[in-house]
Amino acid sequence: MLSEKDGNGNTEQIDADIKAAMKSGAKDKVSALRMLSAALKNKQIDKRAPLVDSEVLDSVRSLIKQRKDSIEQFSKGGRQDLVDKETAEVAILEVYLPSSLAAKRLRNWFARP
Repeated sequence: MLSEKDGNGNTEQIDADIKAAMKSGAKDKVSALRMLSAALKNKQIDKRAPLVDSEVLDSVRSLIKQRKDSIEQFSKGGRQDLVDKETAEVAILEVYLPSSLAAKRLRNWFARP
């Protein structure tokens, strides 16, 4: 999970995870994380300033949405191999999102009478 600070620490965490995945030989994880890293670098170049955490999280959410759209299309096309690949990438990217359990707990806490 990414921190709630500036985006620089988050990109460092992603780079560290890429190195760890390379050492462990997890090619699919390396591929997904490199894609994430490239998207973040492109967004930073477009902005011409360091990314803040909310922008990093928005990028991660966007990439997950793209993968889920691809899964739907590949399912319709009968390409189970690509569905499996995209599903694995979604699982890797979801690690970098805040816990939805924490958000549910907050909503329940505020909903109490």
